Amino acid sequence: MDNVLQELDLEAANYTRVTFKSVKILHNQTLTNKLNAVRRDFIDTLIDNLTTRFPHEELELLECFDIVFYPRRYPKEQSKLAAYGTDQLNILCDHYSQLLDADRCKAQFLQFKHFVMSHTTDCRILTVLSKYCSMTIQRFTQTLLY
Repeated sequence: MDNVLQELDLEAANYTRVTFKSVKILHNQTLTNKLNAVRRDFIDTLIDNLTTRFPHEELELLECFDIVFYPRRYPKEQSKLAAYGTDQLNILCDHYSQLLDADRCKAQFLQFKHFVMSHTTDCRILTVLSKYCSMTIQRFTQTLLY
């Protein structure tokens, strides 16, 4: 290890020898602190860039799609299923009101949820729903880009 430190022009005295899961490693707290600072700056910048790129309304729509069309998130208790996702469906219906019949969607949503829940053991329905959601989100993302 000392040879590697010499090649890197680092002083061995600044390092602490530690063992992690029976592997001997060298630890330098100064370098760890610098790495953590760079990591924090990177994550903060990434969050800022994502927030700028995807405004709140667009993220809200994606979250609504996730809640409404991802059956693994549906509650298992029948009593909770009726109310689940209705607020998110309303947001989607309002947003896409020119493209779909919102009243019909809202009227059939409970029936849709019961159908999905009764077929959750059938992998084909989950695959179809997953593909549908992926295509919908892909199209939605493409409209944002152009």
